[in-house]
Amino acid sequence: MKNLLWSFIKSFKPKSRTVEVTVDVSDEDWKTFTKIRDGLKALKGKGTLELDIIGLSRIHPAVVLALNDLLSNRPSCVQLRVNVLTNLADGSLLFTLLADDLHLRKGVWFQYASIQELENKSKKSDEEGEDWKSSPRAMVNSVKESAVIKDYRDMTEIVSQYLPLDEFEGKRLPLEETLEEYGLLKDPARDEVLARLFKA
Repeated sequence: MKNLLWSFIKSFKPKSRTVEVTVDVSDEDWKTFTKIRDGLKALKGKGTLELDIIGLSRIHPAVVLALNDLLSNRPSCVQLRVNVLTNLADGSLLFTLLADDLHLRKGVWFQYASIQELENKSKKSDEEGEDWKSSPRAMVNSVKESAVIKDYRDMTEIVSQYLPLDEFEGKRLPLEETLEEYGLLKDPARDEVLARLFKA
């Protein structure tokens, strides 16, 4: 009887906990960060954080950098499941790159703007705007824009570790095919077959 009870205790595994967070990328940027951070806290270091990505917008580069730190440094016992239900632009692509388990809606595309495009927009607004030396408001806007460009460069550097962005900038590309081409789309069934083949 003791042996039977002991084998039952050893075989018992508590259910893994899942916290679901809907991430609307058209929301205010820091609201997205807060929702994900709160979801991670609720897991208390173990379980699955499931993100449903909806909406269509660009996430501010500073928020993307903060999210990268947060999700890259999550506890090793926390799995990240990402369901992409919308097309992605720029830094929102990061969600797909950090996922342990990724599900994509059919036909989803992504687009990544070039840093030159951003710098050109900034120059144009400087030329059309007030002289920053004579206007405190224009000076603040100029500082904000240069900070955004610096963050965009840093964000691009992170995403470039996974994908050759210089080939993609400004183009609208199918997400699933692109991730598959660069070996970034995990297929558990295929991985299991490969693992069996390498074992043999």
